[in-house]
Amino acid sequence: MTNRRTPRSRSRRHVAAVVRVVSALAAGVVLAAAGASTASAEPVNAAPAVAPSLHQWSGGAGEFDLTSSSRIVVDTAHADALDADVRLFRDDLAAVDGLDLPIVVKDKPGKSDVFFTLGAAGLGPEGYVLTVSDHVVVDGGGTAGAFYGGRTILQILTTAPTHVSLPRGEARDRPDFPQRGVMLDTARKYYSVAYIERTIKQLAWLKMNTLHLHLTDSEAWRLESDTYPGLTAPQHYTKAQIREIQDLAHRYHVTIQAELEMPAHADSLTSYNPALRWSCPSMNDTPYGPDNGFTIDITKADNVAWVDRLVEEYLPLFDSPVIHLGGDEYPVSSQQQACPELVDYAAAHGFKSTEDVFVAYQNHLNDLVKRHGKTLMLWDWWDVAGGATTEPDKDVVIQAWRGNPSRFVDDGYQTVGSSSTEQYVVPNTPPGWVDYHQPDSVQQYSVWEPTPGPRMLGFQIPAWGDGAAGATDAYFDWFLHRPAQVLAARTWGGPRMSSVYSFEHLVDRIGAAPGVPDDRDPEAVKLDGTPYGNVTDKPDHTYAKAFDANVDTYVDTADPSGGYTGIDLGAGHASAVTEVRFVPRANEPGWGYVNRMIGGRFQGCTDGPAIGCHDLAKVPWRPTRDWNVLAVTDHTQYRWLRYIPPTDGFTNVAEIEFYTAPAATGRVRVSAPDTISRSGDTVVTTFTNTGAAPLKDVRLSLDGFAADTYEPISARASSPAETSSVPAGDTFSVSWQVDVPADAKPGEVRVVGHVRYAAPKTDGVVNVDDLARTDLQDG
Repeated sequence: MTNRRTPRSRSRRHVAAVVRVVSALAAGVVLAAAGASTASAEPVNAAPAVAPSLHQWSGGAGEFDLTSSSRIVVDTAHADALDADVRLFRDDLAAVDGLDLPIVVKDKPGKSDVFFTLGAAGLGPEGYVLTVSDHVVVDGGGTAGAFYGGRTILQILTTAPTHVSLPRGEARDRPDFPQRGVMLDTARKYYSVAYIERTIKQLAWLKMNTLHLHLTDSEAWRLESDTYPGLTAPQHYTKAQIREIQDLAHRYHVTIQAELEMPAHADSLTSYNPALRWSCPSMNDTPYGPDNGFTIDITKADNVAWVDRLVEEYLPLFDSPVIHLGGDEYPVSSQQQACPELVDYAAAHGFKSTEDVFVAYQNHLNDLVKRHGKTLMLWDWWDVAGGATTEPDKDVVIQAWRGNPSRFVDDGYQTVGSSSTEQYVVPNTPPGWVDYHQPDSVQQYSVWEPTPGPRMLGFQIPAWGDGAAGATDAYFDWFLHRPAQVLAARTWGGPRMSSVYSFEHLVDRIGAAPGVPDDRDPEAVKLDGTPYGNVTDKPDHTYAKAFDANVDTYVDTADPSGGYTGIDLGAGHASAVTEVRFVPRANEPGWGYVNRMIGGRFQGCTDGPAIGCHDLAKVPWRPTRDWNVLAVTDHTQYRWLRYIPPTDGFTNVAEIEFYTAPAATGRVRVSAPDTISRSGDTVVTTFTNTGAAPLKDVRLSLDGFAADTYEPISARASSPAETSSVPAGDTFSVSWQVDVPADAKPGEVRVVGHVRYAAPKTDGVVNVDDLARTDLQDG
C-alpha cells in the first residue's frame, strides 16, 4: 500500500479547482457567513463546503495557508487526552496535502500552527469551535469534538485550490442527534474485515459515530464461540478480529454496537441444539412461512440458561455500553394462543397474556446485561405482536423499525429510529430486487425533518442481506453509500444545499476518507458537448433531456431497442473518459423505471455518433434515485460519448455527465498483467513529464484493492520509487511486486498509481493517477 506520507489520489489543478469550488457554492450551499465588516477590503468568506455542513459560520477575510514550517500544537493541559486524535490528524493531513508536520506540546500556538485544545462550552462532547486566523484553533467540547474539528479541516483542504488553504473565519458546529449510524447485516451476508474497517473510516469522515453489526440470525452465527465451539459458521469473525475492529473504531470515535438476535431468527442456534425448539406447531410459524427452529422455546428453564451462558460469553468482548439482543419477529399473539403449552405456561406463572411471557423474557435479558454493566437494546416487535399487558423495562433502548419512534419516546424509552419504509436498505438478489426497500434520498434530504429530543438518540440505516448472501461487499455498498451520506447530513443537522443532487456532487468532490481506496477522481473535469441521439418519438422527452442539467426531465422512448443519447465533443476535442455519472428516470410512487437501466451501457465512439463504439462502463445493478457513478479505465480518446439501453430495453435516463482527468503537466500509467495471482506479480507505474520544464523530487507510489471486497493489496517497490528530476518529455518507471492476501476471492483487482512532485515556481504538489483493472486468478 501507499506509504502514509504519500498524498492522496487527487490532481492539483489550481484554476479548475477554483472554478469548481465557486460554482458548487453558487449552486446551493446554504451560507451562514456573518456580515461583519473587516479592516480589509477583501470580501467576507462564505461558509466552506463540507459534509455535513457547518451549523454556524462567521466569515473573515482572506485565507490561512499551511506551510512546511507549520506545526500541530496540542494544548499542554490536554496533551494526554488528545494524543491519539492529534496523531491521526497528522497522518491524514500528510495523506491529503503531503505535509509532514511535527506535533509539539505547548500552551498556545504560534503563527501558522494548528492548535488543538478542549473546553468549548455549550456544544456537547461532539461539538467544536474552529477558528482560522493567523493560526488555526480546534476547541473541542470533548475529544470527539476535537476529532470532528480535524475532519472539517481535512475536508476543506481536499477541495481547496492548493490543498493547503483554509478560509479565515469561525465555525461553531455540533450534531443534532447523539447517535448517527449504519447497521450491517453480517449474519446473512458476510462482510470482509477490510470492508468493515473501510466503513468505519467513511462513517467518521461524515461525522457518524455508530456501526451496528447484526452478527447472528437464522442463516449464520458469525462469532467465534468458546462456550459452544461447533456453533460458529465457517465464515465468521474471530474474537481477535472483533478486537481489531473495535480498536480501529475507537480511534475514529465510532462505537461498534453488537447484535445477537433472539429468541427468534434462531435457526443457527436450534440447529446446533435441537432441544431449544418448540414442539407446538403454531410456534413454528414465522412471518416468512413455517420453520421448525426459527424461535427458541423460552418456557423451558434449561433453554433460558443455555442462552444466558452464550450471551455472557460475549458481554465482555464488546466495549459498547449497549448490547442489542434482537427481540424481533417471534410468533404473534394469535399464533401464541394456538399453542396449549404456552397458554398453560402463562396461566401457571401468573401472566395475563402469552405475549407477556415474551416481554418477561426480554426483561430477564435486561437484568442479565445490567449485571454486567451494560444496557439492553431491542427491536420494537412486542408492540407489533399484540396482546401484551406489560412492556419492556423503561431502561431498555428501543430500535423502532415498525412503529413511529415518537411513540416510544413519548412512552419514556430512549429510542433509535430505523423505519423500514424510510431507512431500510434491502437490495435482495442481484441486480436489485424489483420490490425492494431503498430510502428515497430526495425525500430524506429535502423533506424529512427529524426532531431532536432528550430521549430521541438518533437514527440508523440498516442494510439487510436478505436473498443476497453471496453478493459482494461492493454490491451492498452501491445501495448503501448514498443513504448513509444523506442520513449523516440530516442527523448532524446543518443547513441543506439546494437539492440532494448538489449535496451528492459535493460529497463526491470531497472524496473518500484518507486511507480509503477510491477509484473516483474528486477533481475530474466534466466534459461538455452538443447533445445528439435518435430518441425523438416523444417531443417532451428527447435525447437532449439527458444533458439539460435538470434531473426532473428525462429521456424516454416509446418503444424498446435501438435508442441512444449522447454528446458530441466536437472536432479536435476527443477525450478519454475517467468516470460516468448518471441519474435514472424516477417515477412516483413506484421504482419501475430505474430497472430499465440495468445492463445499460455508456460508450465512446471514434468514427461517428454510432460508429466505432466501444463500451466504457455498464450499469451493473439497479441504480438508485441519486447520482450513480461508474469508473472507466479505457484511456482511448473519443469524440462521441453516448448511452444505449440494455438489449430490448427502453431508453430511460434523467441526467448523464461524462468526466475526464484534469489537465496536468504529467501523466501516470499503470501496466498490469491480465491476471494477478496470490503468489504475486509485477506491476509497473510509468510517469511521463508532458510539460516544458523539468520536474523535481518525483515520487511514484502504488496501492491496490479487490474491487468487490475492498481487501487491500500490498505493493513493494522493486526499484527506487523516487528520483531527483524528470526532464521535460522524459519518463520515470517503477516496478512493484504485488502481494494478494491468501484468503482473497478470485475477481477484479484495481491498482492505482500516484505521483508526487515539486511543481515549478510553486510550493504545491501535483498528483495525477491512473487506474488499472485486472483479474485475480484462482491459485
